[in-house]
Amino acid sequence: MSTRVLVPTGALGITFDRAALARGIAAKPDIIAVDGGSTDSGPFSLGSGTSKYSRAATKSEWRDLMLARAEAAVPLVIGTSGTCGTDATVDWMFEITRELASELGQHLKVARLYSSQSPARVAMALAAGQITPLSPAPDISAEALGAMSNIVALAGAEQVQAALATGADIVIAGRTTDTAIISALPLARGDHAPGTAPKSANVAPCARPIRPVVSYCSSSTARGSPSSRLSRTHAARRIRFRRICSTRTPTPSSCMSLAGTLT
Repeated sequence: MSTRVLVPTGALGITFDRAALARGIAAKPDIIAVDGGSTDSGPFSLGSGTSKYSRAATKSEWRDLMLARAEAAVPLVIGTSGTCGTDATVDWMFEITRELASELGQHLKVARLYSSQSPARVAMALAAGQITPLSPAPDISAEALGAMSNIVALAGAEQVQAALATGADIVIAGRTTDTAIISALPLARGDHAPGTAPKSANVAPCARPIRPVVSYCSSSTARGSPSSRLSRTHAARRIRFRRICSTRTPTPSSCMSLAGTLT
């Protein structure tokens, strides 16, 4: 059995093709998953605890996704809410959701997944030797931690699975990997021949121009729009994107091997 994951766009707020979204819904997805943020534009969003994208743009696109969720009768998940995934931006996204639910007459169960960490707690973990940097991250100190305005933990598929297990219609998550929100349901359903769910999840947001994609996480990735392109080169670039090591990718709960991928 394949799990169909509809990925409407690479990030909420940068727009998407509504006609392609309709085709994606017609393909009967099991879940809709969208990333809400990125580190691509630098640390300002996390430092300030604000979204890179306007509230109006976010609300407009989220409205369409909430309507699509209602039509498909499946869960809707957003990760790294408000670009940076702080507790404040999770609540910001929840307020937008509550407004839209009232406007659309939807009665929803919403789960919020928080990721913010206090500098004092992280400093205690550092002193206890419980923090190990991922190469090539620089050394960290208690003084540097104390000067930080926002620190977020990175949630993996397990945390998203726990939120889905509550029966939530919508999951609004703090900082997550994009692979976590896409692979959470396939992994929970046992739909993962070795490595295929996270690898499909890694490739799903990569079609250009941005178009909705239905990801068949057990084996393949399908286009939501005839004009979107998902070539072997695109997939290879996405899998290798921002990788320090070309053969291994660490995640919050596992390490994904890329050895032999797309060769």
